[in-house]
Amino acid sequence: MFTEQVEFLFTPGDPARANLYQFVVDTAGNLYTRRRIVEGKPKTEEGWASGAKAAVRKTKDGWSVELAIPLKAIGKAPRGTWRAMVARDAIVSLQPRKVETFASAFFDGDSYHTATRYSILRFVSSLQPAPDIGPGLHILDPAMKTRTTTRGAGSEVSFRLGVETRHPLRDVAIRAAVLGRDGRIFGTAEVVRRDIVPLTYSTPRPVRIQLEDEHAGVKLRVSLAYRTLSGERRTTTSLTILGDVAAALSKAEIFVPGLLPATKALAVPMHFPVEVQGTRLLSFQRGTIEFWLRPRKDMALPPEQWGQEFVYLFHYGPQLSPQRTSASRNSLAIVYEKKGWIDFHLLSPDGDRRLVHSRLPNWNAGEWHHVACVWDLNTNGQSRLELYLDGKKSSRQQWGRKGGVEDYSPLIMQDGAFVAQLGSVNSGRAVAPVDYDKLKIWQVPRYHGDFSPARTAAARLDDGLLYFAFDGDLAGRFRIAGREGTVHGTPGAPKRR
Repeated sequence: MFTEQVEFLFTPGDPARANLYQFVVDTAGNLYTRRRIVEGKPKTEEGWASGAKAAVRKTKDGWSVELAIPLKAIGKAPRGTWRAMVARDAIVSLQPRKVETFASAFFDGDSYHTATRYSILRFVSSLQPAPDIGPGLHILDPAMKTRTTTRGAGSEVSFRLGVETRHPLRDVAIRAAVLGRDGRIFGTAEVVRRDIVPLTYSTPRPVRIQLEDEHAGVKLRVSLAYRTLSGERRTTTSLTILGDVAAALSKAEIFVPGLLPATKALAVPMHFPVEVQGTRLLSFQRGTIEFWLRPRKDMALPPEQWGQEFVYLFHYGPQLSPQRTSASRNSLAIVYEKKGWIDFHLLSPDGDRRLVHSRLPNWNAGEWHHVACVWDLNTNGQSRLELYLDGKKSSRQQWGRKGGVEDYSPLIMQDGAFVAQLGSVNSGRAVAPVDYDKLKIWQVPRYHGDFSPARTAAARLDDGLLYFAFDGDLAGRFRIAGREGTVHGTPGAPKRR
């Protein structure tokens, strides 16, 4: 009877049509083999003469196995797309008998012989090594409220956590700290300690940290310390802001190095009015929104690092409830999908929609890139939406209310007394992890083809332009119909009245 064993199963080709091979090695070095032949006359063989050899090495911390499989026995060259999975089985109880299993793929109740659930197997002799993808650490439903205790009134911070990983994590420790703008720690919590996190972990209930005093705004920092399967110690950290952004962050954290030397960029969401003394600065009917952005992570992320898949670069529309994470009807939005897409859409009061989108062309962390969205909802009986990435027209079709159906008919929207939100929806949720520079909002469709994005602004504004430079403040200069003025943005999202 085994106490612990490792299984390796693979198919050298299409999992629905290729043979399946299984190799199992236990701590004593015993090798079990099995193959399922589907080519020709289907059959299953246990203990077939594969010529494979196994070696086991035991240490005080565990054990390791090395398996050598002759490709001649498989009858396939190491090329093309194979599928494979690895599993670990361990007896943790004899009475009653209980076997604990960990697998490199999620089977959802299916057997290990369900090859369609295996991961892709690549050979390093012909391809680049697989990327070293770390775990995703996601802060969920963060909130802060005043709570009165025997010591008096103080802020209570609450949140949930989710961890997703492609490979099991060992010796896991998750800690949280609440900090002020000067870095002073107001409260801490040890969230969990575990010997292993197989693929996912989530807190069973909200984590709560009671602070001694009330605070207008704080930083919540969560750190995940772990060891990889090879024994390397690593740490990943997530940070979110609760309450007033200006109270939680220093000016150096709000304004970071910008697109050009000796300039600044904005590192947090902000909101600003779009009507000043009767002058409208942004309208649903037509216009252009453009800005430079610098992502803090690569913009095409693996699923375990998504957390919230859809986050917002820009939002204009009715004020949302505090928990809302997506735009409502009668809104304009520029959305970043963490799988590597940007969407630009307008959603009418009756639920009609016009949308364009594009896959991002390998935009990586720390790189500056330009986004421009152009729209006109009714010219000569047609609507027009276009998306430009780094000055190249990247959108192709324009979609309507139904997915997969093109629609260029006019769209009816209703301008109102709304604010514009950069970096999230106006509830403060769905924050995009990017820095912004040189936000420009034009009253007309600015571009009709590829262009070279400007990195500087003229000393005198063009007519019909609202411009935020972000050089250490949130002042936006505008020139509309010959009238010049200034509008001031505010960090974070507007408070719901």
